[in-house]
Amino acid sequence: MRIRLTDCSLPDRDSLRRQCALQIEQGLITAVGSREESAAWPPADRQLSLDGCIVLPGLIDAHMHLENWARRHSQPSLDAVASLADLLRLLGREVRQREAAGDLRGLVLGGWNEEVFPERRPPTIRELDEISQRIPIILTRICGHVCVVNSAVLREFDWQHYAAAEPGSVGLDAGGRPNGILSENCMSALLARQEKPGADKQADLLLFGLQSMAAYGLTALASQDTDRLEDVAFLDSLAAIYQAHPALPAYYAQIGLAHPDEIPAFLALQKKYREHPQIRIASVKLFKDGSLGGRTALLREPYSDDPANRGQDLLAGRDLLQWFESANKAGVQLLIHAIGDRAVSEIIAAFQAACHTAADRSNPRRHSIIHCQITDRLLLQKLAATKLLVVSQPLFARSDWTMARARLGSRRRNAAYDYRGILDQGIPQAFSSDSPVESANPLLTLAAALDHPQA
Repeated sequence: MRIRLTDCSLPDRDSLRRQCALQIEQGLITAVGSREESAAWPPADRQLSLDGCIVLPGLIDAHMHLENWARRHSQPSLDAVASLADLLRLLGREVRQREAAGDLRGLVLGGWNEEVFPERRPPTIRELDEISQRIPIILTRICGHVCVVNSAVLREFDWQHYAAAEPGSVGLDAGGRPNGILSENCMSALLARQEKPGADKQADLLLFGLQSMAAYGLTALASQDTDRLEDVAFLDSLAAIYQAHPALPAYYAQIGLAHPDEIPAFLALQKKYREHPQIRIASVKLFKDGSLGGRTALLREPYSDDPANRGQDLLAGRDLLQWFESANKAGVQLLIHAIGDRAVSEIIAAFQAACHTAADRSNPRRHSIIHCQITDRLLLQKLAATKLLVVSQPLFARSDWTMARARLGSRRRNAAYDYRGILDQGIPQAFSSDSPVESANPLLTLAAALDHPQA
């Protein structure tokens, strides 16, 4: 069917083009023009006047976690908890209900943020042990890079390996005993051991998530819902959902891989879904560092509120170089999480070292940095020269602003979250929510970008 929308107002940079028309065929916009130009278009089967209403392009969230969002919004969540005392009360109620029902399975809840607590600290292992020493408790921070656990978790998990192999990923007290704080690779390994929802439950979560994103006005979303190729069976559930609900937002998969040797399997997965109208296997997701709130973002200078700490380097330079070389050869897009300025700087260096031809230096695979949060003008100039893309989260500036001053001091904080600087340097930039870290409502993201001091 061919549909024509008439009397539309279309945004055009800083103005509106009025009395325009759009032609739509088989769900695709095939023509845009003035009322006079539309007279020469093929006749439409159906014509609708919009009476001057503004027509916006479909909004796409460039990076989020759909299943995690759905899970967070279908169970008790900690992101609205206003104090540590309230968190412990909520947790106590949940544990008592489970114990009364004889359910001693591990409890995983997420979203706490000590920066909004009057107590200004996370829960301790002792406080969680007072609630239960039988039910394993895992509480993930809102950033998704740090968690606090009780002793029941540590008894069943080889935290000693990570304490030795990755110092800083296991918090220790003055006596060398674990204080319950786990981060980054250690936390990821712990969460990978937890019981996964069954296929039916997972399908319900994905459907709920997609329907909710459609209600926000998204027409597509890029989502990381697995860190492992072994866990891509959910894509079959997605395909079944789209067969029943073809109008839901399209899904672009961002998949974590452990080693470049897995790229051939990634390419096979791309081939499997190449003809699917709503599913694309888009990019490989990697982590160079952690989060600013969790003090695991990789910085060139120490944290202002933790002078012995510069964050965690999760991907050594030689490994990053191998990833870029392998991805360039295979034609695969890399999407690399980097918040700290040292993390961004090392990605730039690795990309430049991996580009052996002029074609590679033009970044045809559209390799991208997610976050690119702590920068200065010189670093952005270096980034612009690489042709790397940036996926930004303007809502982070709003929620992080006070915390970032404590972590970075005023000088570094005031140069960070520089979305206008990224734009002025000509760096291609896409916005995202990183939901459930922030709201998935795209209008809030746009408002935050416009209201930010650097806008």
